[in-house]
Amino acid sequence: MQLYLLLDTSGSMDGAKISALNDSMENIIVDLQEKAFNGNIINLSVLSFAKNVKWMYETPINILDFKWKPLIASGMTSLGKACCELANAISANIDCSEKDVIVLLSDGCPTDDYEEGIYELRKQPGFNKAEKFAIAFGDNADIKSLSKFVDDNHQIFVENHADALLDVLGTIIGTITPNIHHVSNQDDIDDDWA
Repeated sequence: MQLYLLLDTSGSMDGAKISALNDSMENIIVDLQEKAFNGNIINLSVLSFAKNVKWMYETPINILDFKWKPLIASGMTSLGKACCELANAISANIDCSEKDVIVLLSDGCPTDDYEEGIYELRKQPGFNKAEKFAIAFGDNADIKSLSKFVDDNHQIFVENHADALLDVLGTIIGTITPNIHHVSNQDDIDDDWA
């Protein structure tokens, strides 16, 4: 499976939101690594977008080798650029047998030409057949823009609380790789060593 994460790192994500995103992603990486140990092949690509777009790593990384690099929030919301960059990555992915999953997280409205980005994505057969999810993070997230990204509005998760982001991401990960139960809170773990 190829998992693409498009993560909003604009200035409105500063503070509790970016902290929650970084903390949640560190936990989700561990969950995905557990799934990989059970025979799932998972390659991860993380694209952050603010004024500019930036891949966390230049190429997809096997989840077993993936190290999370904390993201910093600043700038505008160049979601259109992020969509164009994702379209380029999908078109370069020659392994059509691989299952593609794309998760978009944003807390606001695009500040660039989002329509062009969506147009470029929709020209890619790999995008159209991928399983797509969106997370509207916070009260100001633009649901209309997110609905253009996913195929079904039931694939949009609305979360207004930073401390619940891990649960939302865990639900999505559980949907796409159902082999292992996701543990959302450390309090839920029965630890004989405690």
